[in-house]
Amino acid sequence: MGEPGPKVQDILLIEDDAEATELVRSLLPPDTHIETVTTLKLGLDAVTTRHFDVVLVDLTLPDAFGYDAVVGLLDARPGLAILVLTGSMEEDVAKHCVALGAQDFLHKDDLDQISLNAKITASFMRIRGDVHRRAIMTPPPPAGPPPAGPPTDDEMAAFRRDAYSGALTAYCDAPNPEAPEITSRIDALASALIVAEAGYAELHRLHLAAAGVVPAERAGAARQFLLELCGRCLDGWRARALAG
Repeated sequence: MGEPGPKVQDILLIEDDAEATELVRSLLPPDTHIETVTTLKLGLDAVTTRHFDVVLVDLTLPDAFGYDAVVGLLDARPGLAILVLTGSMEEDVAKHCVALGAQDFLHKDDLDQISLNAKITASFMRIRGDVHRRAIMTPPPPAGPPPAGPPTDDEMAAFRRDAYSGALTAYCDAPNPEAPEITSRIDALASALIVAEAGYAELHRLHLAAAGVVPAERAGAARQFLLELCGRCLDGWRARALAG
């Protein structure tokens, strides 16, 4: 038989309900190290100063609600393995969190030893696999001297604002958002965000700034654009996390 795979050893639980915290503790293997905090702020402090294999996060925290916690965590530490803990009435929000980069979600009412540990392990292994594939598929840098005269930070910020507004408008107005000319604009925008090391927070700022040009009846298309852009950026963010 082969050697056992990597094991989840360090877990961060962001949960303000004491009973839920004790339940999660009781369901984990006894040799698992689990750190618990009760607010997103404390969670952000933890992930930026210490390593965790997996982060479990509640969707209703004193200082964050819904997908704000996932956005904040991934902006602070791209490529983080996140498992969302959700109530029965929050499934749509939890699915949105997965689209934004969380690995999976689990209903608190369904917590048991088998399902919790299976989803923790799957989240951990999925992140490891994604980062590994990205690393081995990334081509080496081109030979020769580096290009001269890189754009300034202000020029790049202006480009990202214009590119976001243009791509969003084109996507919302297009009869077929999957047309090559539309997807190429989204790809170019995602590349600019990755190169600039822009995270979820800047992406949401860009979206809020550009959303005013979209008619109210196209708000659903605008949200879909944001989700597709997040998906394109995710691999790049994870690769940067590996390199860091």
